[in-house]
Amino acid sequence: MNVDWDAAEAAAARIVLAYEIGDSMADYSGEFTEMQASAVTVLMVVASFSLLQLGVNEKQAVGEFARAFRTVRGRLKKIGKDATLKELITEMHLDQRKGRSR
Repeated sequence: MNVDWDAAEAAAARIVLAYEIGDSMADYSGEFTEMQASAVTVLMVVASFSLLQLGVNEKQAVGEFARAFRTVRGRLKKIGKDATLKELITEMHLDQRKGRSR
């Protein structure tokens, strides 16, 4: 079996980063709805800033956000609404790997 080490490293980095972001947001917001909303707003600002820095136009950005939302919603239906962020990201990564091997 050939291993694409660059792809494996990139996937691992994405997973670790997502866990760190999720943990930071959870630590910051706790059980307070207002704080959760603030954390999500900050995350959206950071994502929007990053997309603008990459030259992504508004139509593409909105399309990507919508696609990500639909993808997450679909995965949560598959693995259960009580899934953790770690479970969701792992499931999405495994699904992505299955798509590549075809």
